[in-house]
Amino acid sequence: MIFFGRYHAIFSSYMKSSIISSYKEFNTLKNLPIKGIYIDKNTPEFTPNNQYFLHSEIPLISPTLDIEYIFNIEDQMTLYRYLGNGQTYDIDFHKHPETDFIKYVLEDSRCKKIICHIEKMANTLPSLLKSNIIKNKIEYQKIGIPIKNINNKINRNNFNILFTNSFYNSEFSFYLRGGHILVNTFLKLVQKYPDVKLTLRTSIPRDFNYIHHPNIKIIENFIPENKLEELYLDADIYVLPSCRVHSHSIIQAFSYGLPVISTNGWGIEESIKHEFNGLIINGFENISWHDKNVGCIEHYQNIMHPQLIEHASNQLYYYLEFTINNPDYLNQLKENCILNCKSEYSLLNWDKWNI
Repeated sequence: MIFFGRYHAIFSSYMKSSIISSYKEFNTLKNLPIKGIYIDKNTPEFTPNNQYFLHSEIPLISPTLDIEYIFNIEDQMTLYRYLGNGQTYDIDFHKHPETDFIKYVLEDSRCKKIICHIEKMANTLPSLLKSNIIKNKIEYQKIGIPIKNINNKINRNNFNILFTNSFYNSEFSFYLRGGHILVNTFLKLVQKYPDVKLTLRTSIPRDFNYIHHPNIKIIENFIPENKLEELYLDADIYVLPSCRVHSHSIIQAFSYGLPVISTNGWGIEESIKHEFNGLIINGFENISWHDKNVGCIEHYQNIMHPQLIEHASNQLYYYLEFTINNPDYLNQLKENCILNCKSEYSLLNWDKWNI
């Protein structure tokens, strides 16, 4: 069995499937004639098996490949190899040249399941590909993550905010995830609350100019998992004012009992329930939105609009100030995050797929 998806960093310690960790190892498998796979570097050593788990857009699967496979997707962009996120607002997906090939791969009898962890995408994918065969293969299943056994209640003087980039740590993702909004807000907040601290685990774009502050800690280089865990354990809240959902980042924060301040960008409302496990900044509906016939539509250029930045910064300032001054309220959100993970994001929910 091959599992094609984006979230092996969460599942790898739990799943029975093997994980391929590099192009070199993958290309030595002469019995698997697949080309063009993007393999994530952050994986365990490869162990030959008849089950493989790949971080990939949809692969070029040979008709002679005698093995079954399952896909896990977040949005339709997971499936398109030659389309980038952020500029899909003027694309006709139904006429795009890759769409027929994607339909072929997912209708193929070797494709046993298509697991969508965003419910609205599970409902929309059949409309995009116009296929009842694909509709019958789709299952909606929220991603799973190990629950940390921690006590993360506020009981100290400092208030620590955490922001992280993706594993790939691109400069563009700093803006995509709203890092510029957070830094600008923090520089105002720290003037009134001198003990508040901000940790940025991200590269800083060369074109982003801001006033350096001793309460801002920047970690630009890759850090191992145990060091990343220390950042989560030391934080009080996770801030991600992003254009759209980043499922791994949000659920990982929840697993450490960290409420998440994010936006109403595409897909985020399925994870973050306002004033239950996080807080939502409105106004991002023109950056990413849902088309019931296609899926996620994005127009990232709007993220740099001065009016949006000002609006988001003001709302973020209000939320941060409120949580600083109301520790009991924040502690309740923290408890809700852990309860939410245990009830909705347990890895046990994936047992039924036997992968």
